[in-house]
Amino acid sequence: MQAHRPQHLRPTLMQRHIAEQYQVQQCRSATLQYLNATITLNKARATISADIAPNPNSQPSDSIINAQVTADQQFLSSLQAITYPANARADSATLQNDIKSYDSLISQEENIGTVSDASLISARSARSAASSQLRTDLGLPASTCSFYEP
Repeated sequence: MQAHRPQHLRPTLMQRHIAEQYQVQQCRSATLQYLNATITLNKARATISADIAPNPNSQPSDSIINAQVTADQQFLSSLQAITYPANARADSATLQNDIKSYDSLISQEENIGTVSDASLISARSARSAASSQLRTDLGLPASTCSFYEP
């Protein structure tokens, strides 16, 4: 049973409206910051993809792997600086963890040339799914970008 608050402690219609508008503004701000971070990442990914395109099935060079990890680190820094609305916080954390896992997988010296295709596909799929969920949380359509990845 819900306790009744005295009238002077109940939020007024105006206070509720202001709170809702704040949440909308917070979501818009997070959405714009996320889009800016994604644009920066996609510029780097386009360059990486162009480097991979001539030989997409060959082992990526150290410079390609380093470029991917560097781009991801910049993206992670941008993601961490965003104040997300409540509905997007957990999904942002999931995306960040999936990016870190992917980068760890491709950058460990002992994994170079030995990472199974299934492991890479799984890591890419997890990252993609987390990104899609965060985009949904922020009111964005699904991404239409496609890149070759190390």
